[in-house]
Amino acid sequence: MTISASDTKAARVLRAGTADVISHDLDARLASTHCNGCHVDASVTRLVVETTDDGTAVTAEINVAVTDERGVMISMIASSARATARRQKLVSLRDEALLGAVEGLSSKVVRALRQSAPRPVRATAIAHR
Repeated sequence: MTISASDTKAARVLRAGTADVISHDLDARLASTHCNGCHVDASVTRLVVETTDDGTAVTAEINVAVTDERGVMISMIASSARATARRQKLVSLRDEALLGAVEGLSSKVVRALRQSAPRPVRATAIAHR
């Protein structure tokens, strides 16, 4: 995961909890979806903080790999989102950007999972440090 911020404190704040945010949201979105032994692996590949004329902006990029029970790739999906605000905590902007990226890819993940027979799916998230 690439994390860019103007100071190390901001970078630490961004890193903390990213896996929990996307894992919880993906689990909720995929709860009713079934696949025959599929695995959904999500990774935050980029998280950037910028100061703009509009305030603070956080951009998040997420990659999701969907594999079958043998580990064969069914689909690779990427999504990104940006959250901007003048007066909002960095963690809130991070969560908003991450959730926006998950929302952008969730329908594609569901479509990929429906290619296989019914079986519960559990999402996992990996935050590289």
